[in-house]
Amino acid sequence: MHRADRLFQIIQILRRSPRPVTASMLAEELEVSKRSVYRDIADLIGQRVPIQGEAGLGYVLDRDFDMPPLMLTQDEIDAAVLGAQWVAERGGPCAGPRGARPDRQDCHGLARTSASFHRSADYWRAARQCAGP
Repeated sequence: MHRADRLFQIIQILRRSPRPVTASMLAEELEVSKRSVYRDIADLIGQRVPIQGEAGLGYVLDRDFDMPPLMLTQDEIDAAVLGAQWVAERGGPCAGPRGARPDRQDCHGLARTSASFHRSADYWRAARQCAGP
């Protein structure tokens, strides 16, 4: 498991637990050492994640903490769609560097993202038209 994934998982574990979670419990669930958990907790606290507690007693996440969802305004969606179209028309990551083979994963991700933005943009345009001026 990558470190970023582990940090995210620690937040999720703390979020779902109503009681303090010890480093031993986190280490067992994440299959890492307690020392790694202590370092990860310290890093999360350093990044202003509201975790309270200490070694030996357990850790809790502030109930009001919530990671905001990705919410885009209509202008941001339009800009992302235009950007995806511009990249698609000019080759972008699917063209790869000169002479290199395209990376299928990059192409697939770009196509999925572009399609998602197109659907979102179409939805919001239709919703705007229904709502009127």
